[in-house]
Amino acid sequence: MSARRVYKPSRSSASRRSGRDPGGKFLTAERRGRNVLVVVALAAAVVVVLATWLLSRRADDPTLQQIDVPASTVPAGEGLGGPPESRPAGGSDQVASGELASAHTETSESSPASTTVPPTTTTAPPATTVPPASTTAPPATTAPPDPVAPGTGPPTAGGGLSAAALSGPDFYRAFRSDGHSLVRAPTPDDPLRIWVGGDSLSGAVADELERYAATDPLVTVTKETRTSTGVVSEWFFDWRARISQVAASGYDVIVLTMGGNDAQQFRGIPARVASEEWRAEYRRRVATMLRTAARPGRLVIWIGMPPATPENIAPLMPVVDELTASAVADTPGAAYVDAWSMFAGPEGQFLRSVVTPDGRRVRVRADDGVHYTLAAGRMLRNRVLELVMENVDSGAYRASVVDSGVG
Repeated sequence: MSARRVYKPSRSSASRRSGRDPGGKFLTAERRGRNVLVVVALAAAVVVVLATWLLSRRADDPTLQQIDVPASTVPAGEGLGGPPESRPAGGSDQVASGELASAHTETSESSPASTTVPPTTTTAPPATTVPPASTTAPPATTAPPDPVAPGTGPPTAGGGLSAAALSGPDFYRAFRSDGHSLVRAPTPDDPLRIWVGGDSLSGAVADELERYAATDPLVTVTKETRTSTGVVSEWFFDWRARISQVAASGYDVIVLTMGGNDAQQFRGIPARVASEEWRAEYRRRVATMLRTAARPGRLVIWIGMPPATPENIAPLMPVVDELTASAVADTPGAAYVDAWSMFAGPEGQFLRSVVTPDGRRVRVRADDGVHYTLAAGRMLRNRVLELVMENVDSGAYRASVVDSGVG
Protein backbone atom coordinates (compact mmCIF):
# COMPACT_ATOMS: atom_id res chain seq x y z
CA MET A 1 0.00 0.00 0.00
CA SER A 2 1.45 3.16 -1.14
CA ALA A 3 2.28 5.90 1.42
CA ARG A 4 -0.24 8.71 1.84
CA ARG A 5 0.90 11.97 0.28
CA VAL A 6 0.54 15.06 2.43
CA TYR A 7 0.17 18.42 0.70
CA LYS A 8 2.51 21.13 1.96
CA PRO A 9 1.94 24.61 0.64
CA SER A 10 4.96 26.25 -0.80
CA ARG A 11 6.59 29.15 0.95
CA SER A 12 5.58 31.48 -1.80
CA SER A 13 1.88 30.62 -1.54
CA ALA A 14 1.94 30.94 2.27
CA SER A 15 3.57 34.29 1.94
CA ARG A 16 0.92 35.47 -0.49
CA ARG A 17 -1.88 34.37 1.88
CA SER A 18 -0.28 36.24 4.80
CA GLY A 19 0.18 39.39 2.76
CA ARG A 20 3.94 39.20 2.67
CA ASP A 21 6.25 38.18 -0.04
CA PRO A 22 9.44 36.23 0.58
CA GLY A 23 11.52 39.35 0.22
CA GLY A 24 9.48 41.43 2.76
CA LYS A 25 8.53 44.02 0.15
CA PHE A 26 4.98 44.51 1.45
CA LEU A 27 6.18 44.96 5.06
CA THR A 28 8.76 47.55 4.00
CA ALA A 29 6.12 49.60 2.17
CA GLU A 30 3.81 49.56 5.18
CA ARG A 31 6.58 50.79 7.49
CA ARG A 32 7.46 53.54 5.06
CA GLY A 33 3.87 54.72 5.03
CA ARG A 34 3.80 54.93 8.81
CA ASN A 35 7.10 56.79 8.86
CA VAL A 36 5.75 59.33 6.41
CA LEU A 37 2.75 59.98 8.66
CA VAL A 38 5.05 60.47 11.67
CA VAL A 39 7.21 62.93 9.76
CA VAL A 40 4.15 64.88 8.63
CA ALA A 41 2.85 65.05 12.20
CA LEU A 42 6.21 66.25 13.49
CA ALA A 43 6.38 68.90 10.77
CA ALA A 44 2.89 70.10 11.69
CA ALA A 45 3.91 70.32 15.34
CA VAL A 46 6.97 72.37 14.40
CA VAL A 47 4.78 74.70 12.36
CA VAL A 48 2.41 75.16 15.30
CA VAL A 49 5.32 75.92 17.66
CA LEU A 50 6.80 78.43 15.23
CA ALA A 51 3.45 80.13 14.74
CA THR A 52 2.93 80.39 18.49
CA TRP A 53 6.38 81.88 18.98
CA LEU A 54 5.81 84.43 16.20
CA LEU A 55 2.47 85.47 17.70
CA SER A 56 4.00 85.90 21.16
CA ARG A 57 6.82 87.92 19.70
CA ARG A 58 4.31 90.12 17.93
CA ALA A 59 2.49 90.74 21.23
CA ASP A 60 5.74 91.73 22.97
CA ASP A 61 7.10 93.92 20.21
CA PRO A 62 5.82 97.52 20.50
CA THR A 63 6.59 98.08 16.85
CA LEU A 64 4.02 95.42 15.91
CA GLN A 65 1.24 96.88 18.07
CA GLN A 66 0.60 100.13 16.26
CA ILE A 67 -3.10 100.73 15.78
CA ASP A 68 -4.71 103.61 13.99
CA VAL A 69 -7.30 105.20 16.34
CA PRO A 70 -8.69 108.64 15.60
CA ALA A 71 -7.86 111.14 18.33
CA SER A 72 -11.56 111.91 18.90
CA THR A 73 -12.53 108.26 19.50
CA VAL A 74 -10.99 107.80 22.98
CA PRO A 75 -10.51 110.85 25.21
CA ALA A 76 -6.92 111.20 26.31
CA GLY A 77 -6.19 109.50 29.61
CA GLU A 78 -9.64 107.90 30.00
CA GLY A 79 -10.48 104.26 30.48
CA LEU A 80 -13.27 102.32 32.12
CA GLY A 81 -12.51 104.09 35.40
CA GLY A 82 -12.98 107.61 34.02
CA PRO A 83 -10.39 110.37 33.75
CA PRO A 84 -7.37 110.18 36.08
CA GLU A 85 -8.50 113.13 38.16
CA SER A 86 -11.68 111.26 39.11
CA ARG A 87 -9.81 108.18 40.36
CA PRO A 88 -7.79 108.05 43.63
CA ALA A 89 -4.11 107.22 43.33
CA GLY A 90 -3.29 103.52 43.63
CA GLY A 91 -6.87 102.44 42.89
CA SER A 92 -8.19 103.25 46.37
CA ASP A 93 -11.75 104.48 46.71
CA GLN A 94 -10.82 106.84 49.54
CA VAL A 95 -8.24 109.56 50.02
CA ALA A 96 -6.92 110.25 53.51
CA SER A 97 -7.28 113.83 54.70
CA GLY A 98 -3.52 114.36 54.69
CA GLU A 99 -3.33 113.21 51.05
CA LEU A 100 -6.16 115.40 49.78
CA ALA A 101 -3.99 118.11 48.28
CA SER A 102 -1.62 115.67 46.54
CA ALA A 103 -4.09 113.05 45.27
CA HIS A 104 -4.21 114.41 41.71
CA THR A 105 -0.41 114.68 41.48
CA GLU A 106 0.10 111.12 42.71
CA THR A 107 -2.39 109.83 40.17
CA SER A 108 -0.47 111.27 37.26
CA GLU A 109 3.06 110.59 38.51
CA SER A 110 2.90 107.16 40.13
CA SER A 111 1.06 105.09 37.47
CA PRO A 112 2.26 101.46 37.37
CA ALA A 113 4.28 100.33 34.37
CA SER A 114 1.67 97.75 33.36
CA THR A 115 -0.76 100.52 32.37
CA THR A 116 1.59 102.15 29.83
CA VAL A 117 -0.37 103.08 26.70
CA PRO A 118 1.24 101.74 23.49
CA PRO A 119 2.27 104.32 20.90
CA THR A 120 -0.11 105.06 18.06
CA THR A 121 0.68 105.46 14.41
CA THR A 122 -0.41 109.06 14.42
CA THR A 123 2.58 111.11 13.43
CA ALA A 124 3.23 113.95 15.80
CA PRO A 125 3.56 117.35 14.15
CA PRO A 126 7.03 118.81 14.12
CA ALA A 127 7.80 120.69 17.31
CA THR A 128 7.78 124.43 16.97
CA THR A 129 10.79 126.27 18.18
CA VAL A 130 10.02 128.52 21.11
CA PRO A 131 11.97 131.75 20.94
CA PRO A 132 14.12 132.46 23.97
CA ALA A 133 12.52 134.58 26.64
CA SER A 134 13.57 138.15 26.74
CA THR A 135 16.02 138.89 29.49
CA THR A 136 14.29 142.21 30.09
CA ALA A 137 10.90 140.68 30.87
CA PRO A 138 9.48 141.80 34.22
CA PRO A 139 9.47 139.18 37.01
CA ALA A 140 6.31 137.12 37.39
CA THR A 141 3.98 138.29 40.12
CA THR A 142 2.71 135.82 42.70
CA ALA A 143 -1.05 135.57 42.91
CA PRO A 144 -2.45 136.45 46.34
CA PRO A 145 -3.63 133.48 48.44
CA ASP A 146 -7.25 132.49 48.22
CA PRO A 147 -9.39 133.66 51.12
CA VAL A 148 -9.86 131.01 53.77
CA ALA A 149 -13.03 130.73 55.81
CA PRO A 150 -12.70 131.39 59.53
CA GLY A 151 -11.59 128.33 61.44
CA THR A 152 -9.96 126.60 58.48
CA GLY A 153 -6.37 127.31 59.49
CA PRO A 154 -3.71 129.59 58.02
CA PRO A 155 -3.37 129.64 54.22
CA THR A 156 -0.39 128.03 52.58
CA ALA A 157 2.01 129.91 50.30
CA GLY A 158 -0.21 129.13 47.30
CA GLY A 159 -3.51 129.64 49.11
CA GLY A 160 -5.95 127.07 50.48
CA LEU A 161 -5.53 124.97 53.63
CA SER A 162 -2.29 124.24 55.41
CA ALA A 163 -1.11 120.69 56.11
CA ALA A 164 -1.97 121.15 59.78
CA ALA A 165 -5.49 122.22 58.87
CA LEU A 166 -5.99 119.16 56.68
CA SER A 167 -4.84 116.79 59.42
CA GLY A 168 -6.64 118.33 62.42
CA PRO A 169 -10.18 119.26 63.43
CA ASP A 170 -10.14 122.22 61.02
CA PHE A 171 -10.24 119.74 58.14
CA TYR A 172 -13.86 118.98 59.03
CA ARG A 173 -14.73 122.62 59.56
CA ALA A 174 -13.52 123.56 56.09
CA PHE A 175 -16.06 121.33 54.37
CA ARG A 176 -19.15 122.47 56.26
CA SER A 177 -21.60 124.53 54.26
CA ASP A 178 -20.83 127.58 56.41
CA GLY A 179 -17.07 126.94 56.32
CA HIS A 180 -16.41 126.86 60.06
CA SER A 181 -18.78 124.50 61.92
CA LEU A 182 -17.39 121.55 63.84
CA VAL A 183 -20.48 119.31 63.86
CA ARG A 184 -22.22 118.08 60.72
CA ALA A 185 -25.72 119.15 59.73
CA PRO A 186 -28.36 116.56 60.72
CA THR A 187 -31.12 115.21 58.50
CA PRO A 188 -34.31 113.27 59.34
CA ASP A 189 -32.64 110.11 58.06
CA ASP A 190 -29.40 110.83 59.93
CA PRO A 191 -30.24 112.92 63.02
CA LEU A 192 -27.77 114.50 65.39
CA ARG A 193 -26.79 111.91 68.02
CA ILE A 194 -26.25 113.27 71.55
CA TRP A 195 -24.97 111.15 74.44
CA VAL A 196 -25.35 112.44 78.03
CA GLY A 197 -23.63 110.76 80.96
CA GLY A 198 -22.21 111.28 84.44
CA ASP A 199 -23.23 111.14 88.08
CA SER A 200 -26.72 111.84 89.43
CA LEU A 201 -26.39 115.55 88.60
CA SER A 202 -26.54 114.61 84.91
CA GLY A 203 -30.08 113.27 85.29
CA ALA A 204 -31.96 116.58 85.05
CA VAL A 205 -30.24 117.84 81.90
CA ALA A 206 -30.42 114.39 80.28
CA ASP A 207 -34.16 114.16 80.96
CA GLU A 208 -34.78 117.60 79.48
CA LEU A 209 -32.70 116.82 76.41
CA GLU A 210 -34.75 113.65 75.91
CA ARG A 211 -37.95 115.71 76.14
CA TYR A 212 -36.58 118.10 73.57
CA ALA A 213 -35.56 115.28 71.21
CA ALA A 214 -39.15 114.03 71.27
CA THR A 215 -40.15 117.31 69.57
CA ASP A 216 -37.28 117.52 67.07
CA PRO A 217 -36.82 114.72 64.48
CA LEU A 218 -33.29 115.95 63.81
CA VAL A 219 -32.02 115.01 67.30
CA THR A 220 -31.69 111.75 69.25
CA VAL A 221 -30.49 111.54 72.87
CA THR A 222 -28.95 108.66 74.80
CA LYS A 223 -28.90 108.97 78.60
CA GLU A 224 -26.46 107.22 80.95
CA THR A 225 -26.77 108.51 84.50
CA ARG A 226 -24.92 106.50 87.16
CA THR A 227 -25.46 107.57 90.75
CA SER A 228 -22.61 107.65 93.30
CA THR A 229 -19.96 107.68 90.54
CA GLY A 230 -17.28 110.23 89.73
CA VAL A 231 -13.73 110.89 88.65
CA VAL A 232 -12.12 109.54 91.83
CA SER A 233 -14.01 106.31 92.53
CA GLU A 234 -12.87 104.24 89.55
CA TRP A 235 -12.93 101.18 91.82
CA PHE A 236 -16.74 101.62 91.92
CA PHE A 237 -17.29 102.63 88.30
CA ASP A 238 -14.54 103.42 85.79
CA TRP A 239 -15.70 106.38 83.75
CA ARG A 240 -12.46 106.55 81.79
CA ALA A 241 -13.00 103.02 80.51
CA ARG A 242 -16.66 103.73 79.77
CA ILE A 243 -15.87 106.93 77.87
CA SER A 244 -13.45 104.96 75.72
CA GLN A 245 -16.37 102.74 74.68
CA VAL A 246 -18.72 105.67 74.11
CA ALA A 247 -16.10 107.50 72.05
CA ALA A 248 -15.93 104.57 69.63
CA SER A 249 -19.64 105.01 68.87
CA GLY A 250 -21.02 107.40 66.31
CA TYR A 251 -22.18 110.18 68.61
CA ASP A 252 -21.94 113.75 67.32
CA VAL A 253 -22.12 115.38 70.76
CA ILE A 254 -20.97 113.96 74.11
CA VAL A 255 -22.11 115.72 77.30
CA LEU A 256 -20.40 114.91 80.61
CA THR A 257 -20.91 116.14 84.16
CA MET A 258 -19.62 114.71 87.44
CA GLY A 259 -17.78 115.78 90.58
CA GLY A 260 -20.36 115.80 93.38
CA ASN A 261 -19.10 112.48 94.75
CA ASP A 262 -15.38 113.20 94.49
CA ALA A 263 -14.66 114.43 98.03
CA GLN A 264 -12.53 111.35 98.72
CA GLN A 265 -8.99 110.12 98.27
CA PHE A 266 -7.71 108.24 95.25
CA ARG A 267 -6.99 104.60 95.93
CA GLY A 268 -3.26 103.95 95.88
CA ILE A 269 -2.40 107.66 96.11
CA PRO A 270 -1.75 108.80 99.71
CA ALA A 271 -2.82 112.40 99.18
CA ARG A 272 -5.51 114.28 101.04
CA VAL A 273 -8.46 115.70 99.15
CA ALA A 274 -7.75 118.95 97.28
CA SER A 275 -3.99 118.75 97.93
CA GLU A 276 -1.60 119.54 95.07
CA GLU A 277 -0.99 115.87 94.36
CA TRP A 278 -4.73 115.18 94.48
CA ARG A 279 -5.46 118.07 92.13
CA ALA A 280 -2.83 116.89 89.64
CA GLU A 281 -4.29 113.39 89.53
CA TYR A 282 -7.84 114.69 89.26
CA ARG A 283 -7.03 116.96 86.34
CA ARG A 284 -5.07 114.20 84.63
CA ARG A 285 -8.05 111.87 84.74
CA VAL A 286 -10.46 114.52 83.48
CA ALA A 287 -8.08 115.41 80.66
CA THR A 288 -7.84 111.73 79.72
CA MET A 289 -11.62 111.46 79.49
CA LEU A 290 -11.84 114.59 77.36
CA ARG A 291 -9.08 113.52 74.98
CA THR A 292 -10.65 110.08 74.69
CA ALA A 293 -14.10 111.49 73.94
CA ALA A 294 -12.92 114.13 71.49
CA ARG A 295 -12.95 113.26 67.78
CA PRO A 296 -12.73 115.41 64.65
CA GLY A 297 -16.28 116.44 63.79
CA ARG A 298 -17.55 115.86 67.36
CA LEU A 299 -18.39 118.35 70.12
CA VAL A 300 -17.64 117.40 73.75
CA ILE A 301 -19.40 119.42 76.45
CA TRP A 302 -18.46 119.29 80.16
CA ILE A 303 -20.98 120.80 82.59
CA GLY A 304 -19.35 122.12 85.74
CA MET A 305 -20.58 121.76 89.31
CA PRO A 306 -22.98 124.25 90.98
CA PRO A 307 -22.73 125.47 94.56
CA ALA A 308 -23.88 122.94 97.16
CA THR A 309 -24.91 123.11 100.83
CA PRO A 310 -23.57 119.85 102.37
CA GLU A 311 -20.42 120.67 104.31
CA ASN A 312 -18.55 117.59 103.07
CA ILE A 313 -18.79 118.56 99.41
CA ALA A 314 -19.42 122.32 99.32
CA PRO A 315 -15.70 123.31 99.61
CA LEU A 316 -14.75 120.91 96.81
CA MET A 317 -17.14 122.21 94.13
CA PRO A 318 -15.07 125.28 93.11
CA VAL A 319 -11.90 123.16 93.14
CA VAL A 320 -13.47 120.63 90.79
CA ASP A 321 -14.75 123.40 88.53
CA GLU A 322 -11.30 124.99 88.29
CA LEU A 323 -9.66 121.70 87.33
CA THR A 324 -12.30 120.61 84.79
CA ALA A 325 -12.52 124.04 83.14
CA SER A 326 -8.74 124.06 82.75
CA ALA A 327 -8.76 120.59 81.14
CA VAL A 328 -11.58 121.59 78.78
CA ALA A 329 -9.67 124.70 77.69
CA ASP A 330 -6.74 122.50 76.66
CA THR A 331 -8.90 120.07 74.62
CA PRO A 332 -9.73 120.95 70.99
CA GLY A 333 -13.40 120.44 70.19
CA ALA A 334 -14.50 120.71 73.84
CA ALA A 335 -16.71 123.33 75.51
CA TYR A 336 -17.47 124.13 79.14
CA VAL A 337 -20.82 125.03 80.72
CA ASP A 338 -20.30 127.17 83.82
CA ALA A 339 -23.10 125.88 86.05
CA TRP A 340 -21.64 127.75 89.01
CA SER A 341 -22.33 131.16 87.47
CA MET A 342 -25.83 130.04 86.43
CA PHE A 343 -26.94 128.97 89.91
CA ALA A 344 -24.78 131.00 92.35
CA GLY A 345 -25.47 134.38 93.89
CA PRO A 346 -23.34 137.53 93.40
CA GLU A 347 -20.95 136.38 96.14
CA GLY A 348 -20.87 132.78 94.96
CA GLN A 349 -23.44 131.68 97.53
CA PHE A 350 -25.92 128.85 97.09
CA LEU A 351 -29.28 129.90 95.60
CA ARG A 352 -32.38 127.77 95.78
CA SER A 353 -34.16 129.84 93.14
CA VAL A 354 -33.13 132.27 90.43
CA VAL A 355 -34.76 134.90 88.27
CA THR A 356 -34.88 134.07 84.57
CA PRO A 357 -34.15 136.69 81.88
CA ASP A 358 -37.88 137.08 81.27
CA GLY A 359 -38.43 138.05 84.94
CA ARG A 360 -39.77 134.79 86.33
CA ARG A 361 -38.47 133.35 89.58
CA VAL A 362 -38.03 129.60 89.40
CA ARG A 363 -36.71 127.05 91.84
CA VAL A 364 -33.55 125.42 90.54
CA ARG A 365 -32.26 123.27 93.42
CA ALA A 366 -33.71 120.28 95.23
CA ASP A 367 -34.20 120.09 98.99
CA ASP A 368 -30.93 118.18 99.48
CA GLY A 369 -28.94 121.25 98.38
CA VAL A 370 -27.14 119.23 95.69
CA HIS A 371 -29.38 118.12 92.84
CA TYR A 372 -31.21 120.17 90.21
CA THR A 373 -34.92 120.70 89.68
CA LEU A 374 -36.55 120.22 86.28
CA ALA A 375 -36.39 123.99 85.72
CA ALA A 376 -32.62 123.91 86.24
CA GLY A 377 -32.43 120.92 83.90
CA ARG A 378 -34.18 122.99 81.21
CA MET A 379 -31.77 125.88 81.74
CA LEU A 380 -28.80 123.53 81.34
CA ARG A 381 -30.48 121.90 78.36
CA ASN A 382 -30.86 125.27 76.66
CA ARG A 383 -27.20 126.12 77.27
CA VAL A 384 -26.14 122.76 75.84
CA LEU A 385 -28.29 123.28 72.74
CA GLU A 386 -26.89 126.78 72.31
CA LEU A 387 -23.39 125.33 72.23
CA VAL A 388 -24.54 122.70 69.76
CA MET A 389 -26.05 125.39 67.53
CA GLU A 390 -22.82 127.38 67.71
CA ASN A 391 -20.86 124.39 66.46
CA VAL A 392 -23.30 122.59 64.16
CA ASP A 393 -23.50 123.34 60.45
CA SER A 394 -25.78 126.36 60.88
CA GLY A 395 -26.46 126.63 57.15
CA ALA A 396 -28.93 123.75 57.44
CA TYR A 397 -30.17 123.41 61.00
CA ARG A 398 -31.39 125.48 63.91
CA ALA A 399 -32.96 124.19 67.12
CA SER A 400 -36.59 125.18 67.37
CA VAL A 401 -37.13 125.51 71.12
CA VAL A 402 -33.87 127.00 72.40
CA ASP A 403 -34.51 129.97 74.62
CA SER A 404 -32.64 131.91 77.24
CA GLY A 405 -35.03 131.02 80.01
CA VAL A 406 -36.25 127.68 81.30
CA GLY A 407 -38.38 126.58 78.33
